[in-house]
Amino acid sequence: MHTGPTLLIFSGLPGVGKSTIAKMLSDHPSAVYLRIDTIEQALRDLLNAQPKGEGYRLSYRMAADNLNTGHHVVADACNPIERTRREWRACATQAGANHIDIVIECSDPNEHRRRIEQRKTDIPGLKLPDWHQVAARQYDDGIRPKPSWLSILPARRLLPALPNSRPSSRPTTHRHDSARFYRGGRKPLPDTHPYAKKPNRTDHCLPERAHTFMRLRQLIKYGRHRHGPIDIFSAREKLHKRCFNIKTRIAMLEIRNATEADLKDILRIERTAFGEAEGDEIVELVENILSDKSAAPQVSLIARQNNRPVGHVLFSKARIDGRTPAVSAALLAPLAVIPEAQSVGIGGHLIDEGLYRLKEAGIEIVFVLGHPEYYPRHGFVPAGQLGFEAPYPIPDKHADAWMVQALRPNVLNGIAGKVRCCNALDQRRYWIA
Repeated sequence: MHTGPTLLIFSGLPGVGKSTIAKMLSDHPSAVYLRIDTIEQALRDLLNAQPKGEGYRLSYRMAADNLNTGHHVVADACNPIERTRREWRACATQAGANHIDIVIECSDPNEHRRRIEQRKTDIPGLKLPDWHQVAARQYDDGIRPKPSWLSILPARRLLPALPNSRPSSRPTTHRHDSARFYRGGRKPLPDTHPYAKKPNRTDHCLPERAHTFMRLRQLIKYGRHRHGPIDIFSAREKLHKRCFNIKTRIAMLEIRNATEADLKDILRIERTAFGEAEGDEIVELVENILSDKSAAPQVSLIARQNNRPVGHVLFSKARIDGRTPAVSAALLAPLAVIPEAQSVGIGGHLIDEGLYRLKEAGIEIVFVLGHPEYYPRHGFVPAGQLGFEAPYPIPDKHADAWMVQALRPNVLNGIAGKVRCCNALDQRRYWIA
C-alpha cells in the first residue's frame, strides 16, 4: 500500500474540465493545488514578458518542495507535449513520490466549443484562448501518459455544475439534467425526495462522476481503492431515462531497480512477453547480460502493476570505437511487457525511467535496435544516418531500426564509429532486425 506523497499530473486541452476536477481533488487535507495558468499570469504581471516554459519549470520546483515535505500535489496544466509530462514524472521520482497521469478529454466537439466560447476567467488579467486557438493548439495525443489515465464520456453530461466546496458531512442533492442525485453517506433519502419511494438507494447509486471522485480521493489517500486495487472501473446507471457512461482506468504502476530477488519474476516476464518462439532465447540473454562483467554497470528496472510484475527493461554498457576521450554509452535490450499489460504505456514508462536514471548516472548516448515506429516516440532517431555502425550489419530495409538518443545536448556532434556491446550481446543472432 502506497502511503507516501503522490503527484497527480493533469493533462488536456483548455475547456475540458481539468481545473474543475483538480480543484475537487485538492480538497484532500494534505493536498496542494498548483495551477500553471495562475503561475504564468503572475510571471506576465511581474516581468511584463510572455513565459516560454518558465511557468512549468517554476511549478516543478514548487511541486518538489511540497512532495519532499509529505504533501500530495495536484498539478493542473495542459501539458501539451510529452516533454512536460516526462519532467513532471521526473520531479516525482526525484522526490521519492508516486505519480499518476490523468488525461481529461471532452468527447463532444460542439460542447467543447460552447465551453470555450462561454467560459470566463477566474484569474485576473488572464486572456483566455478562443476556439480557433484551442483547435489549432499542438497536443501530442498519440503519446499520452499511460497506463494511468482518466477519460470522461460524454463530458457535457458529467462535468457541469460540480461543487467547488468541501463535501458536507450530511446528505445533499444536486440537480443534473432534470434528475436529482443523492450524494453523501449510507442514509436513506428524506421522505420529500422524489426518489424516496425507491428502497435501498444508497451511495452505491451515485452518478459516475461521484464514483470517479470517490475513487480518485481514495487513490490519493491509500494508493488503492479501499475494497481492492483500482484497475478498470466502468459504471452505467440509468437516471430519468438517460444512460450516463464513464470509463476510468487508474492503475498503480511502480518502477524500481531490480534486485536478485526479482530474477524469477524478470525471467517469467521475458518468457511470457516473447512467447514460446523466442522466450527461452531471451531468458538466456537476460541471464547472461546480468552476469556479464563487460555489461556493467547495468540498469535493470522492473515494473509492477498492483503489486504484480508486468514489465522489465535492461540497459547495458556500450562503447564507440576510436573515441578519445571515450563517450559514455549504453544499449537498451531487451524491453518486455506481459501480453495482458501491453498497449497501455508500461513499456514507455520503463524506457523513460531508464533514460532518466542513465542521464543521472552520466551516460551520454543510448542505442537500441527496435521497432522504428515505437522508439522514436521516446526520442530515438536513426543511428546509421548519423554515422553510427551497429555491432553487426543491419539490412538496408531495416536500417531505421538501429537508433540512438543523446542524453546531453550536442553530444552527437562530430561523433561517429562502430558501436561495441557487451560480450553477452556480441552474437550475430541478436542483430537480425
